Amino acid sequence: MNDTEQANEKVTIRKARIKFGLGFLLPLLGVGILLASIYVDSVWGFVGGIAGCLACAVVGVILMLRAAHEMDLSKIQQISQKYGRQELTKLSGMKKMDALRTIQLHGFQMEDSGYYRKKEFSLVKDSVTYYVKILDSSDVEATVQNVRWAVSGRLP
Repeated sequence: MNDTEQANEKVTIRKARIKFGLGFLLPLLGVGILLASIYVDSVWGFVGGIAGCLACAVVGVILMLRAAHEMDLSKIQQISQKYGRQELTKLSGMKKMDALRTIQLHGFQMEDSGYYRKKEFSLVKDSVTYYVKILDSSDVEATVQNVRWAVSGRLP
């Protein structure tokens, strides 16, 4: 990633944070409008206050959802770039029983398919499901290539 792309990424993240902040403040403004409309002696003033409150709340939620989506995408890109540059060549000191103990400690459950599965709640999505499969192999590079083939569905 060159300097221009990094600068654009920072501007995008900053804009997303500003959108999220505005999305949080707009429903509060809507409540303020509703409270202010209580002191108006007109029925139409109160109806206008309710409409203003609803409009602010809807726009605020839309802004927060869009900003959260943009922030998630930028985080995914950062993680992808970080781990995309690293090649998996060896796992130092990792034994099968240690790996099994670790994933079971983190709440993964064995399924019939041979994968360990863990489902977690996510604020942006309903849930995120993680899958782990433990393979016996002495050649990590060949194993990684086989897993890439199995995930992509293409021949190596």
